[in-house]
Amino acid sequence: MSEPQRARAWVVATDTGEAVRGYLPAWASQDPSLAGVPIGELHLVLADLVLESDATGLVLPVVQGQEPALYRPVFAVTIACKPFGEDDEPCIPTAAVQIVDDFWLTGLDPGAIEALGHQLRGLADKLITHTAPMLAAARTDWAKHHPVPAPQN
Repeated sequence: MSEPQRARAWVVATDTGEAVRGYLPAWASQDPSLAGVPIGELHLVLADLVLESDATGLVLPVVQGQEPALYRPVFAVTIACKPFGEDDEPCIPTAAVQIVDDFWLTGLDPGAIEALGHQLRGLADKLITHTAPMLAAARTDWAKHHPVPAPQN
C-alpha cells in the first residue's frame, strides 16, 4: 500500500529559527519559501507573499503611437492569492486580467471571469460575423474607386 501524498507547503524561516508555514496549492507555479529572513522583517515578507499561476492569455504585436510594434501580453490571466493580504485584499484566490501593459482588471471571482469570457466571446462573434465582412466590403469598394496605378518602368 502506498503512503498518502503529503500536501505541499511553503515555509518562510527567520534568522532566529522561527518559521511560518502555509499550504502551497498545486496550481501555484512557484514556491515562495525563504530562509534567513530577519525576524524584524517577517511581517513585511508575509505581507508580500503571493501564490500565483499564469492561467492563459495572448501575446500580440501592440503599437503605441508611431513606435514599431512590440509583442506584449494581451488579456493575460493570472490566478493569485495573498494569504496575508492587506485589509482591502481578499485572502482567497482571485484572478487578474492584464488588458495590455499596466492596465488590469483585478480581484475577479469565478463569476466575473465567466462574465468577461462571455463578453469576449460576444466581441469575437461580432469580429467574425460583422467586422470582418464589413472590412472586406470596404476594401472591395475602395479598390473600385481608388485603383492602384500601374508601376512605371
